[in-house]
Amino acid sequence: MRRIGAVLVCAAVCGLRVWGDTPALYAMDTAFEGKGTQTLDEKLDALVSMGYAGMCGTGDDPAAVRALIGKLESRKLKLAAQYVAFPFAKEGLQIPAKLDELLAVLGPQGTVLWAYVPDGPDAPKEKDKAPAAVAAFKALAQRASAKGVKVALYPHAGFWISSTDEALRLAQAVNEPAFGVSFNLCHALKAGEGERAEALIKALGPKLFVLQVNGADKAGTEWNTLIQPLGKGDFDVGAVVRAARTVGWAGPIVFQGYGIGGDWRDVLRDTMAAWRQLMGGK
Repeated sequence: MRRIGAVLVCAAVCGLRVWGDTPALYAMDTAFEGKGTQTLDEKLDALVSMGYAGMCGTGDDPAAVRALIGKLESRKLKLAAQYVAFPFAKEGLQIPAKLDELLAVLGPQGTVLWAYVPDGPDAPKEKDKAPAAVAAFKALAQRASAKGVKVALYPHAGFWISSTDEALRLAQAVNEPAFGVSFNLCHALKAGEGERAEALIKALGPKLFVLQVNGADKAGTEWNTLIQPLGKGDFDVGAVVRAARTVGWAGPIVFQGYGIGGDWRDVLRDTMAAWRQLMGGK
């Protein structure tokens, strides 16, 4: 969309928080965690100054997440999603020991529980057709929903759920309103889903809970070509966002910054400038 008015109308219809003339963008912690010498407070202040709506975090320690949310709220920022592991063992899906406490922390913020599932010898082979796996994720979704939390499967190359297709099939098998999918552009490209990205997003429909974007090369195969700052690469990121809006998108849009070299501040600043230009803002 080129006109600012159209962007604002769409943002209002889709329920997006806006920053100025541009739909909100969140920064995944991969864009700045462990980079530079700045403290977390300094990094969060930088997010504010650049116009980010908040961030996504990693880990299942309720106390740490509560402290992070406190820092974010003091800056009027939001924790959009929290990345948490759910591996399989012989006895079944492994649940964090303090999951209920974590859910109680995430619920009031409306933070999505990002569930990634590492692959391993005890993981079911059939995925969406394995009754035990479907039952385990159904129970997780119901447990999260009771605390006001949505669960989004996080497709990740080399993991048990490695593609958008797999995530969608499992979400459909689980068939719970609080259980959906995170569309992760770089991992979709890695899985060979690039040419079908728009169609996949439309197929996700109400199961699309989080949208992750970054600059990328259409023909890229390595991470340095699949994960770039916005404004770099030749993949049409705008088409992905527009496709999400056509299905009534109302969730967070997140910049994936894993492995990008250079000063993290330059990467985030350039990405926000490209995002505003992409969305028709100034």
